[in-house]
Amino acid sequence: MQLFKAIRDHDMKSLPAIKRGDTFGATCTYKENKVPVSVADLSISCQIRDPDTKELVSEMVITKANQEQSVGVFHLSPTNPDTSDWPVKTLIADIEISQGGVIRSTQTFRIPVYEDVTQ
Repeated sequence: MQLFKAIRDHDMKSLPAIKRGDTFGATCTYKENKVPVSVADLSISCQIRDPDTKELVSEMVITKANQEQSVGVFHLSPTNPDTSDWPVKTLIADIEISQGGVIRSTQTFRIPVYEDVTQ
């Protein structure tokens, strides 16, 4: 399963770092055999967790793009857009996609979170 248009130019194991308090989101493209596939009938979920405690940092909201215009594209954003309480550390996440009882997950990826300097 290949997913990340947002991090295509980066190592899939890690998203670009964010500063705590900044807006977080990622645009992804679901692909099978390197070809974008519609996500219209797929169930997609994602959670961000603390790697040490496995505590949930944020459940993610999945917004699917118009699949006729942008096949396979969906956007991830936190249920609470305020990231000012996120821990300053490298968090972990994966994306789970299911259809017809078949569940597949991406590899676990990292989200580095740094302390904001400008308050």
